[in-house]
Amino acid sequence: MNSIQIEKIEKIKDHYDFEDQRNMMAEECAELIQAIMKLKRCCGSDADRTNDVYVNFVEEVADVLVVAEQMKMYIGAGVVDMAINMKIERALNRIALEEGE
Repeated sequence: MNSIQIEKIEKIKDHYDFEDQRNMMAEECAELIQAIMKLKRCCGSDADRTNDVYVNFVEEVADVLVVAEQMKMYIGAGVVDMAINMKIERALNRIALEEGE
């Protein structure tokens, strides 16, 4: 996300409290799951990017990322970044093991 987006997201975060946005995160994640499943049923891996189902999927990804950025601000960027680094390393280690097989 760029600095203008981050600034605007911070303004949204400052307007709502943590509990409101935590609940919003759950809702947005649920909507993303629905969009993923609908995309899978509709289009498989060959989704036309102009298809309404694909467009909805992109919008739901964006919604989750916006609220996730707010959660990162609430929790603290350093703490979240440490967890992100741990998750990335774990995934890379799994890939290395799979490629070594």
